[in-house]
Order: sequence, then C-alpha cells, then structure tokens
Amino acid sequence: MPIALEDLLKDVSPDQRRDIERDAQRIAADNRTRLQEGRAGTPVGRPHRLATAIFSACAHPQYRDAILADLHAQFHENLHRHGPRRASAIYWLDTFRSIVPLLMLRTSQIFAPAWLSRHLVKALTRWTR
Repeated sequence: MPIALEDLLKDVSPDQRRDIERDAQRIAADNRTRLQEGRAGTPVGRPHRLATAIFSACAHPQYRDAILADLHAQFHENLHRHGPRRASAIYWLDTFRSIVPLLMLRTSQIFAPAWLSRHLVKALTRWTR
C-alpha cells in the first residue's frame, strides 16, 4: 500500500521540507535534461539504431561485425568524454565516413572480376615507380 507524500512529510520541519522540495525539483530538472540529450527515444548510452541499421545495410557481411564493434567502442569512449549528444553526432559522422569505402569495396567485388583487379594493381604499381 503506497504512502502519501504528505504523510511522510508531516513530521518534518519547514526548513527540511523546503530542502526536500528543492532537491526534488533539481532531480526532476536533471531528468528532463537527460531525456532531451538522449534525443528521439534513443536510450542514453547506446548508439542510434538507425545509424547502425544504415551501416549494416551497406557493409559487406565479412567486415560488418568487426567494424560495428569498433564504432560502438568509439561511441562509448566518446560518451564518457563528451556526453551523449556529441557522442551520438560523432557516431553518425563515423558511420557515414565508413559507408563510402565499404560501398566502393562491395561494388568493386560485384563488377570487377578478380583478374582485372590484379592487372589494375600491377599497372598502377608500375606506373607509380
């Protein structure tokens, strides 16, 4: 059976009651700030699911898990260093930076046969000497 707040505070002095109310307001303000920094329903402490899904769709299955683990580790490091809002922004930026090279790798594997890739590499190494 829940106890009413008034019943708990009836034996408290007015000074103590004012301190308790002030602390409760401060805690409520801190909770609102945390919810706002979490943004759009993303739990604070976890990377945004949409960014992870976009990356997973673009990445080659062979490299996906390893790169996602690195991105998540970097996110948690940034979370402790910069806070949730900036860590989320850095995670989005790192995700999009990773997508372009992964798409290039994926399309080169689809469109370029292995013999062509070998000849191009040989030609480029000769040309750069």
